[in-house]
Amino acid sequence: MANVQAAVEAVLRQEDSTLSGRITEIAGDAGGLTRFGFASAFHPELRETTFYTTMTNADALQLATEKMTREYAEPLWIGAIGDQALATKVLSYGVNECPQRAIEALQNAVIVIHPGLRLKVDGVMGPQTMEAVNRCMAGSLLNAFRLHMIERYVVYAKDNVLRGLIDRALA
Repeated sequence: MANVQAAVEAVLRQEDSTLSGRITEIAGDAGGLTRFGFASAFHPELRETTFYTTMTNADALQLATEKMTREYAEPLWIGAIGDQALATKVLSYGVNECPQRAIEALQNAVIVIHPGLRLKVDGVMGPQTMEAVNRCMAGSLLNAFRLHMIERYVVYAKDNVLRGLIDRALA
């Protein structure tokens, strides 16, 4: 089974490779101020703290780690996925999009790889989805999942961030 802490750290490093805690704001990105991948537009509860202003790096990293684990890794059942690379990619997409969309992409990828499983695409992670995920060949499922990520990004991403999103899917 996947190591949740390793997946969380890997995704945090995708967002901030040195875990410096640097606060960014990308022109044209609707997310606004972002730290460790948590965009202020989508996490207004963090605006009520000093997360985007004066919070120390150590405190912000601890808060980001706890939040990513609780709000993303747990609903995505990251620890129950049998392959670390797949688990990390699912978490990455869940953080970038939302857990439900990541689950739908994972369910669709399972259907592509193993159509006989008759899995319902409902965006809900449960025992049936997890059993189907872990019955698939991990490498094939990871590639199918990456393709679903890229398809989504191509449809909605602005040109100035599309390359970075595709790199995220392929990493």
